Amino acid sequence: MTKMRPQAIQHFLQKRYPEWRSIVVDNVDEITSGWETRIYSFDVEYDQHESTKDLHLIARVYAGAEARRKGEFEYSVLNEFRDRYPVPKVFFFEPDTEIFGGPFIVMERIIGPTLWDKFSCGNPLTNEDALMIFTRCFVQLHELDYKTFSMIPEEYKTISPLQFELDRLEEKKSDLQNSNVSFLIPLVEWLEETVKEIEMTEISLLHRDFHPNNILLDADENPYVIDWTAASIGDFRHDLAWTALLTELYAGEELSDNILNDYKLVSRKTIANFDYFVINACLRRLSDIFISLESSPEEMGMLESTRSLMLEQIGLVCKIQEIIEERTGISISEIDSFVQKYTS
Repeated sequence: MTKMRPQAIQHFLQKRYPEWRSIVVDNVDEITSGWETRIYSFDVEYDQHESTKDLHLIARVYAGAEARRKGEFEYSVLNEFRDRYPVPKVFFFEPDTEIFGGPFIVMERIIGPTLWDKFSCGNPLTNEDALMIFTRCFVQLHELDYKTFSMIPEEYKTISPLQFELDRLEEKKSDLQNSNVSFLIPLVEWLEETVKEIEMTEISLLHRDFHPNNILLDADENPYVIDWTAASIGDFRHDLAWTALLTELYAGEELSDNILNDYKLVSRKTIANFDYFVINACLRRLSDIFISLESSPEEMGMLESTRSLMLEQIGLVCKIQEIIEERTGISISEIDSFVQKYTS
């Protein structure tokens, strides 16, 4: 944990908000860190317009060579979602690395548990409530009109869903060919063949890491979705498959099935050709793990601690491999060799 001085944050805020008087910063604490970011919480009290105001804030600090781009992007996502989707209020993006050791955004702190805390309490009724909150947020995201968001490049607002998908597969194959995990290319080739038989849906906004730990609840149990650095667009089934895969790996098949069934109920959509999207999610997870272990955290835009987190999860690769073999018939011996390399 990095210890931060309240005075440094106070001086920074005085320069940024000269209209704030008598600023006091307190309770600065590094509360958590993930694969790509460190999170600091702090409280701010200041005077303005003859009244005293209190703010509970979060600084989300980015790491790696792409830190500035990620921070700017997440700020733009949160800013555009304001009034259109439940996200924390974002105040600003700051590229200066002096205060927190990296570029950062400041946003409101949602004081309350994650949605996962409700799932894990063991109460069936609470689980049912949590599932409904989860799927409603998920469906609401996919029903937004992505063409109305300025952060989406104009060329993506007219492209056909199939062409967009084919372009993404071509990019993935190129990335793998230029990496040391080219042994995963047979999965891309399977996807390229399979996609010809699939009717792609209209393009949607995607979170790309939508799980219960990325949903915070306030005192009234209003949800707020966080962690938007991977946000993109595409067929909504990509988001659903990623969530289903992660849920099955970390929480079990029953909850994964419940999420899928509830999504169908709330969205009134048929989830056809789901194997294609699950294999795409498996490929993404494997390439994330393998490339991260073979590259430096700086290159991957991740924290130094990420490598140890990846190593802790290497055992999940065997489960992913089982899913791939079961749904495609493809067996990749190099996956076993890779796992053995990092577990022996």
